[in-house]
Amino acid sequence: MTPLVKKASSYRGRLLDPLWKNAPELACNEVLKLESEADFAAVHAMSLSDLTPPLMSFAQSYGLLERIVASARRHLSDGFEIILITARMPAGTRICPALHAADILMMSDVTNEAARLNADGVPHVVIHDRFVKHSLEAGDNTLEVSWIPYCDRDKGPFEFFTVDLGSLGFREVPETLGK
Repeated sequence: MTPLVKKASSYRGRLLDPLWKNAPELACNEVLKLESEADFAAVHAMSLSDLTPPLMSFAQSYGLLERIVASARRHLSDGFEIILITARMPAGTRICPALHAADILMMSDVTNEAARLNADGVPHVVIHDRFVKHSLEAGDNTLEVSWIPYCDRDKGPFEFFTVDLGSLGFREVPETLGK
């Protein structure tokens, strides 16, 4: 019998105080290779940003995701089987090895997979970021995390997880922000 899952515990926060704000970072920007009309259209769409400043490089964003996943493993590990992460493109750099784990699935849209896991009663974590890593990138430096555990789980582990997010520089914001 497939276990039922209960209502998700959710967190929405904005990165306001990045850990590396006073540390130098090796520039890793590359010139985009624009060859077709579609390439130029994609860059134009990126430039329609809400002008939120970039707070990190591509490499730093993967390092931050790695820390978020490590915190989820530390606090929620007995309450999920898989972590879904929204992969935003272009990536700009290689993904760190820790995000290539067997229980992590990165995809451009996790909606259908999350719905399938819910229907099948599979406990999971969903991580969706809108980190701005380049001045042409749309985003608002927010993070949304949902934990859908086996039923009858208390929220204590998720509360400890959100405290960790605060130590990473996130501050909780209302659910309605940006929707």
